[in-house]
Amino acid sequence: MINTEFKKAILSEDIIAIKSILIDSLVIDPTAKTFDELLLYAKENLKNNLIDIHDGEILIDNENEWNIDYLNKQMVKVLYNFSNERIQLIKNMCKIIYKDKILSQKKVKNEYPLNNIPRRRTYKVRKNNRIGIKIIVGLVILIILIIIVNLFSD
Repeated sequence: MINTEFKKAILSEDIIAIKSILIDSLVIDPTAKTFDELLLYAKENLKNNLIDIHDGEILIDNENEWNIDYLNKQMVKVLYNFSNERIQLIKNMCKIIYKDKILSQKKVKNEYPLNNIPRRRTYKVRKNNRIGIKIIVGLVILIILIIIVNLFSD
């Protein structure tokens, strides 16, 4: 699912925001399914090419040498060199470094299949309704106070 923030970044062609959202999606969903969906949307809707030519940096491809610090460095570098090579490295690193997260997501999906059913998002509507109710209650209290003050001032 493409979120509103990403759509806005695409519409305004905010390349840094687009890249940031893409890369952050790999931490949220280390399987890279969300990343792939977002990248496809970006490629279909951007006028300019998002992918850069690799800058030539030699990337560590040995899984035993990967750690969170190296991942974080690459996640910063990819904002300025969004090359296929660096993207693939980060995708692979996330799958390894966050493998426990992937396993726990699969476990939750298997244990609670109803959680996977898409639902309409009503939180914003509920929140707006609560704000409206609070305003009405506040106005009623204010009117009552004005009436009480007028009764005692005569």
